[in-house]
Amino acid sequence: MSSFITPYIKTTTAAVTRAAPSCAITSTAFSSFYNQSEGTIVVQAMPADTSSNQARAVGISDGTTNNVIDISRLGNSAQIRSIVTSGGVSQFNNIVDSWPISTLYKAATAYKAANFAAALNGGTVVTKASGTIPTVNKMDIGNLVGGNFWNGWVQSLSYLGVRVPDASVKSLST
Repeated sequence: MSSFITPYIKTTTAAVTRAAPSCAITSTAFSSFYNQSEGTIVVQAMPADTSSNQARAVGISDGTTNNVIDISRLGNSAQIRSIVTSGGVSQFNNIVDSWPISTLYKAATAYKAANFAAALNGGTVVTKASGTIPTVNKMDIGNLVGGNFWNGWVQSLSYLGVRVPDASVKSLST
């Protein structure tokens, strides 16, 4: 018996396996709010374990890992990182901090061409003043391309269509 409530799955004669929950925003639902040239992502989440290689709390991509902006957990180290990859080339890859499982954190990532920033829980803002923005068409919550699921909780998610100043990146992550 699990230690938390899950949705009911009606079965009749055979056992059923629940698919991992994830959410994708695509098509006009995505293009109606996304700004291709700049933006800021803020997520408050809690990783539940470190069993997969990498799991994405939130990511904006073209459906591949070649073009992505995300906030994810890096493998069994439980390190939270912010990454921007364009054309398969890393533009911003920052391990923001090591964060224990079963602990709520809040991370912010801001991007604009040659102007990236990330912070975790109001800590030091890490920046990079070079790099390009990938062309993307969807937002995934709780899923990394290739099937590595978040395995935790996403409590809140905000997207701003502007690259906020570094001081705001810090305060948004508080």
